[in-house]
Amino acid sequence: MSFEKYFRDAVPVTWEPAPPPLGTPGAAVIPVLGELETLPELLASPVWRRIVPVLVVNQSADSPKLYCQQNAELLSRLRRGEFPGVYWLDFTAGLPGGGGVGGARKIGMDATLAALGTDIVLFSLDGDTMIEPNYADAVLAEFSARPELVALTIDFSHVSDDPALLAAARKYEHYLHNYRDGLARAGSPYAYIPLGSALAVRGAAYLRSGGMRRREGGEDFYFLQAVRKLGEIGELHTTRVYPSARPSDRVPFGTGPRVRRIIAENGIDCEPDWVFDELAAVLSAINRAGDCDELAAPAFPARSAAFFDKQNFPAAWRKIIANTPRSPERLKQAFAVWFDAFRTLKLIHFLLQQDHRFSGDSFAAPGKA
Repeated sequence: MSFEKYFRDAVPVTWEPAPPPLGTPGAAVIPVLGELETLPELLASPVWRRIVPVLVVNQSADSPKLYCQQNAELLSRLRRGEFPGVYWLDFTAGLPGGGGVGGARKIGMDATLAALGTDIVLFSLDGDTMIEPNYADAVLAEFSARPELVALTIDFSHVSDDPALLAAARKYEHYLHNYRDGLARAGSPYAYIPLGSALAVRGAAYLRSGGMRRREGGEDFYFLQAVRKLGEIGELHTTRVYPSARPSDRVPFGTGPRVRRIIAENGIDCEPDWVFDELAAVLSAINRAGDCDELAAPAFPARSAAFFDKQNFPAAWRKIIANTPRSPERLKQAFAVWFDAFRTLKLIHFLLQQDHRFSGDSFAAPGKA
């Protein structure tokens, strides 16, 4: 997608105090909805000598009164010059098109890209997330050293002064790592943890992917899925971010709602190893194929074959083959695009349902995290 085409229907913005300066290597876009308890500490970080913070101060008609009051106070303090070097967009009148946190991230990232160009790195943070002093340097250095990367996920560790919240957050982290590790063992190209406060993306890849997804939750999952179809997503272990473990009501699902649910249910069930073994067998049916004829009719394991029929894979695959150069590698790449992170998740849910120990929104597993 061209720069001009992408921004043809972009949301108009008014930068305060002015657009970020050209030549800035990166910008951290931070949605803000009532974050006065944590945001000042984040804005005091030394990393802003290297990159710039871009706040998207937003609320909706049904946002809690306390959050709206904090937004008003923050804007007043910003305009008084209490946080020098900070740039912001005021959407306290509402986000055009809605979309909650995803809409705020998208507007901020789009506006930053339009102002600074595609050679920058876009960092994604939240207003309740703390960062290490080497955060910007580590991310920029990794992108410089590994030109094949289109995006990075960054190590994270939740923090809280409340032992119960922290324990619940640790269980959620275990769940996320178990799922990521299972995908990696199976050979999935989507083996990463999509966390909105712990990722960074090259500006050019952001543009090509169609930008951040305008969703009230899960925007990070769908965005990284699109980015992964363009190239490799790396993991960064030389710095770390520290999201709050608060049981937030700012999004309908994600860390906050999961923390509340983990406390209520005394744990969270992790997917069992056998579903990842089955996923490995599915991917092997594609990866072991030596030529185009074998790829034309992949022999999926019996337990998974019904899922692919349900997804109308045979018809979709015939169409893909007809429109893909006759090359085994190109066809394997095309399968990875079709069988993306969302379809992988759907397969895992399907398998657990078929196992007759799965129903609703819980997982058949040997025990809770």
